[in-house]
Amino acid sequence: MIKKVTQFFNRKNKVVEEKGEASYSRFGIGPRLIASFSVVATLTVAISIVSWFSLGTLTSSKKELIDQKVPAITLAMNLANEITTFTAAAPQLSNAKGEAERAQSYKGITNAAKKTSEQLKILQQYMVGNESLQKIDDGLVKIQNNLERLNEQVQSRLEYAALLNSTAPRLSVARDILDTGLNSFLLPLRVQVIENSNQWGELLESSVDQALTGVKPRFDTSELSTKPSKILRFQEEIFTFKSSGYQMLSLLTEGLQAADIDAVKDLESVFLSSISSMGTPLTAIEQETSKARTKELVELFDDFLAMGVKGSKDGSVNIFKTRIMELEAANAAQGIVSESRFLAGILVKNVNSFTEEVQESLAVASKESEALSDNTRMALIVCAVIALIATIAIGWLYVQRNIIRRMMLLVASAQRLSEGDLTSSIYRDGTDEIARLGHALVGFRDTAREANEARLEADEQRKIREEEKA
Repeated sequence: MIKKVTQFFNRKNKVVEEKGEASYSRFGIGPRLIASFSVVATLTVAISIVSWFSLGTLTSSKKELIDQKVPAITLAMNLANEITTFTAAAPQLSNAKGEAERAQSYKGITNAAKKTSEQLKILQQYMVGNESLQKIDDGLVKIQNNLERLNEQVQSRLEYAALLNSTAPRLSVARDILDTGLNSFLLPLRVQVIENSNQWGELLESSVDQALTGVKPRFDTSELSTKPSKILRFQEEIFTFKSSGYQMLSLLTEGLQAADIDAVKDLESVFLSSISSMGTPLTAIEQETSKARTKELVELFDDFLAMGVKGSKDGSVNIFKTRIMELEAANAAQGIVSESRFLAGILVKNVNSFTEEVQESLAVASKESEALSDNTRMALIVCAVIALIATIAIGWLYVQRNIIRRMMLLVASAQRLSEGDLTSSIYRDGTDEIARLGHALVGFRDTAREANEARLEADEQRKIREEEKA
């Protein structure tokens, strides 16, 4: 290879002489030197281009890392925190004890969900078209819908609870009636028993007096005999009504406090089957007294019917059905909370997957940057070596072995010529400026040789003439 390059730089074009004139190349030393150093300049420019391109790629990669990957990881971590925050508020909303607490909890959830959506939108601007972000967006929409449903169920539960709380005064009034309202019916019965006893006493005294006088007593005891049994039956009806009333009150109170839907339904079934046991003695009491006196008891019975069966009298609510709806709303809320926890787990998993994906891409980008840096370093080294080799080749093979060597040959020829050696050969190979100079020296040598020959001939002629004169 070096031999070929040497031959390329040292190739000699023999002088073609036509009519005593030499033919020279149009491209002499100057153009060749310009071409040679243009190669070096081209390699330098190539190194600069490679450096510029590599630096631009490294800068772009670094900019992507700084402007996209790192903020994406930060935003993803913030997004995970926001998701955890507003999903953790779901149990607090589900267990709200009042409307104010519910409204405050839901407001906090709404604000957190809004902030999470904003974080996700910003993140989507950094990672356009990312599938993991689309999954996160879909999961976030599902959780928000669940939390809206949860808020509706909690609101319904609180409304039912408020309705049930409104029955407490009625139950308290019913208890007071059962405790004291029936005393007005029992007190006259005690008086009637005493009166009946007194009448029996008077009848006995009258019978004794008549017997002492020898008169056979004549009296009718049928009314006095049946009256105690009537009093006892009426008293039994009152106590039956009272005990049935306490039973209904107890069933309604237990219905208010029951924590299981099946238990409420069982209490309702017992209530429906037992309410008639209160109506029968009420009818008997009404027959024995009057509607005016039993008005309060009738209203009590109607209240029990409204709170346990119908639920429409004077805005009263059916305790059992309302309690069932309250428990259903609470159970639905708990189901939504469990579903939200599940969705939140999937959502957080997707966020973590996205974070890991970004971290992996960050690691890949870092490795690519390192590889690009190594490749750039290697390319620069290769270009520098090539430029160095080209410079050495030009300097050694062309400048040193072609120009300088030929110049030194020409200098040696000129030195011999200056010493008066007009017979020595002059180096004039090639077609460039050095060859021209050689030919010029040849012309000078030939001229000097001709002049010398003419001088010698003149001297010879002069000697001949002098000899002839002598």
